[in-house]
Amino acid sequence: MSEQQIRALLIDNPNDARLIELALSEARSAFVSLEHAGLLSDGLARLADGGIDVILLDLSLPDSHGLETFERTAAEAPDLPIVVLSGITDEQLGARAVNAGAQDYLVKGRLDGETMARAIQYAIERHELKRQLQRLALIDELTGLHNRRGLMTLGEAAIRSAHRSKSPMTLLFIDVNGMKTINDAHGHQEGDRALVDVAGVLRATFRESDIVARVGGDEFCALLWGSTQAGGPAARLRTRVEEFNRTGARPYALSLSLGAHVYDPARPCTLDELIEEADRLMYREKMGQERRPRLLVVDDDPSLLKLAHAIFDDRYDVTTASSGWEAEAAASVNGFSLILLDMKLPDMPGTEVIRQMRADPSTSRTPIIIMTGAQEPSAELDSLRLGVEDFVRKPFDPEILETRVDNAIARTRRR
Repeated sequence: MSEQQIRALLIDNPNDARLIELALSEARSAFVSLEHAGLLSDGLARLADGGIDVILLDLSLPDSHGLETFERTAAEAPDLPIVVLSGITDEQLGARAVNAGAQDYLVKGRLDGETMARAIQYAIERHELKRQLQRLALIDELTGLHNRRGLMTLGEAAIRSAHRSKSPMTLLFIDVNGMKTINDAHGHQEGDRALVDVAGVLRATFRESDIVARVGGDEFCALLWGSTQAGGPAARLRTRVEEFNRTGARPYALSLSLGAHVYDPARPCTLDELIEEADRLMYREKMGQERRPRLLVVDDDPSLLKLAHAIFDDRYDVTTASSGWEAEAAASVNGFSLILLDMKLPDMPGTEVIRQMRADPSTSRTPIIIMTGAQEPSAELDSLRLGVEDFVRKPFDPEILETRVDNAIARTRRR
């Protein structure tokens, strides 16, 4: 830290304050800009305004005495180093303050400016090192997000703050779907990359002031300030995941199950209770997804994808893709009950998509219905030879498409 950066607040009686200020002004090893408060209450009020680097604190003040003086100051300024000043007869009290978290204690009457300036510099450096070590203990090594300890440490403080300020918060519990399939099909190194990708999506979705953590192997949490509706953050996250999948960065698609619960200051709860409820809602969504048949619709026509959602969303979990690559990536991870596939895609013929899916153990038995044009009988024949379930010709009646898909999924369930 350079000389011009040390801004100290001295909380002490006026007579001693003048002596300390004079001594520091004569020190050559560091420049210390000193502010003074004669009462603890005045000192705490000044700290609330910010702009202080270190606190010099006498434990015997008119409005506070003993170790309580340090404890109150540390509670109000946890991010600042505190150097305790004690009298010759109070050295044991100074040592107790160090045990409680003070960076150092100095005995009045034994001080010169150089000694005090060095003590201030060292206190700042030690405090910064301590903060760095604490940050490392709260960070997940793989993703760089907070770990579970970080979530609990920062989250509990955030909940207390939200309760005091009557501000709502939202806790999102996030589970990555298909991690076992990714690890089995592509290796654990690729599985780690998937988790890093999820962390990147979370960072891009939420604000720096939000608390985002990896709390387990494939589980994440995000504690979000000021959210009153759980659906909004979840919708933003799903949109970001879809955007990431469209980049084609990985040979699979990311998929998340989400649970969201809002913290209501009028009905306070603990962070553990908030996490437990969001986890329960996530599990319910995950189980619901697993029980509902999952339909993948592949077509580069946005109006057809929109139609598919309108027809099937009420009873199937519908995922859409607009290219062969995107379809293969989604199908290799998500375990669809049926794939509805257009034969003309921008990046490859539908027959090639089918061949690759049939060569992949994770999709080799997934039923496929193809969509063809009226003038594509050879494509229909090739697809039937590759083992597709059925076909439907464009332009089609939506009721015909619905019936073909319903019948195919019903046959799949009876197998």
